[in-house]
Amino acid sequence: MSFSNILTSKVFNFLNSNATYAVLRNYEGLPEINISRDIDILIEKKQYVKIEQKLIDLIISESFKIISSYRSEKVITLVCAKLYDSKIDLVQFDFFFNTSIFGVYLLNVKNVLDSRAYNGNIYHVSKEYEFLDKYLQIKFLGKDYPKKYNKLKNEIKDSITFKKIIKNIFGVNNISALANMSTFCFRFKILFRNLKREPFIQIKFILEFLMNYVRNFFSYSGFSIGFSGPDGSGKT
Repeated sequence: MSFSNILTSKVFNFLNSNATYAVLRNYEGLPEINISRDIDILIEKKQYVKIEQKLIDLIISESFKIISSYRSEKVITLVCAKLYDSKIDLVQFDFFFNTSIFGVYLLNVKNVLDSRAYNGNIYHVSKEYEFLDKYLQIKFLGKDYPKKYNKLKNEIKDSITFKKIIKNIFGVNNISALANMSTFCFRFKILFRNLKREPFIQIKFILEFLMNYVRNFFSYSGFSIGFSGPDGSGKT
C-alpha cells in the first residue's frame, strides 16, 4: 500500500467518526485504492470548519506536506505530497460545500447527504445524485453529456427515486424530457426554484461567488499551469 493510500485510509477513518460527508464520484476501491488521485468529498461547510485543523494535523503527522491549497465559496482543495527515496507521492482532497455553478446552486446538500450510502469503509452519494451532480453542471453549461458516463445514466434512468428528484426540481418525469429542455429554460427553472424556495441562500451564493471572483482576479499571487482537453484525453 502506498503512502498516499495509507493517508487516505486514515483521513476516511477520521471523517467516519467526526463528520457527515459523502464521496461524490470514483469511490470504488476507496480508501485502499484511489483510481483518480483526487477525491471529491461533499460536506457541509460548518462541519468542515470544525474539523479542518485536526484534519491538517493528521496529514502532517503522516509526514505529508500541503503543497497547494485553494479556497472559494464552493470548495477547499488540499494537495498533499510526501517525498521519499527521490520519489513523490501525491493525493488531493477536494471538500465541496455545495453543488453549484457561477453561484447558482443545483442540488440541496442536505438531501444529497441524507441519501448517502456506506460501503463498509466510506460514505458515498447515491447513484442518482452521482449522476445529477455531473449532469446538471454540464447541462447548465449547454454542453453534451459525455458518452463515457452513459453506463451510470442507464443505471438510474428508470429509478423511482431519480424520477421523484427531477419531478421536484424541474417538473418533468423522465430523463428524456430533461435532456430536451433548452439551456435557457433549464437555467431559468433552476434559478426560479432557488429564489422561490430559498431566496436568501441563493442570493448569498451569488454574492459569495462574485466576491471570490473579484478577489481572486485582483489579489492572486504566483502562477498556475493548466492542462485542458476533452474527457479521456489524458489530462490526469
